[in-house]
Amino acid sequence: MGMADFYLRITFIEDNEQDIKLIFEKLTSNNSFSTIIETDNKLSTISIEGKFDNMLPTLVLIFEIFREYKSDKIIVETYGVKEKFNFENIEDFVYYVVKANKNKLNSYYKELGYFSIDSKRYYKTRSRLRKYYKKITK
Repeated sequence: MGMADFYLRITFIEDNEQDIKLIFEKLTSNNSFSTIIETDNKLSTISIEGKFDNMLPTLVLIFEIFREYKSDKIIVETYGVKEKFNFENIEDFVYYVVKANKNKLNSYYKELGYFSIDSKRYYKTRSRLRKYYKKITK
C-alpha cells in the first residue's frame, strides 16, 4: 500500500513565459517533498503531487516559490477546489489545502494512523542519527 497523496494543479492564465519557466525550474530543483506529475506543452499548467506525511514542508516550499508571483492570474486547484493564488500568508495557503483535502486526510489517518515520536527519547536519537537527516536550504 502506497502513501496517500494530495495534488496541486497550478494554472497560469496569462502567458508570461519567462516567469513560468523560472517557477518550473525552482520546482524541479527542489523535489524533496513533491513531484511534478504533469505539465502541458506550453507550461501553462503544472500539476504537483505531495504526500500527506510531508504536507506542511511541501506546502511551505511551494508557497515560498509562488509568493513573489502572487496574482489573480494564477489559479491553484486541489481536490477539485479552485482558488486564485493571492494568499496573504502561509497560514491562509495551508488552510486552503487542508480544508479542501479534509475528508481524504481524515480517512488517511483513520486507516493508517499517524507517526508519533517519544519526545523524551527524540533528542538522544536525533543526535545519533544527525548524519542521516536531510537539511532543507532555500
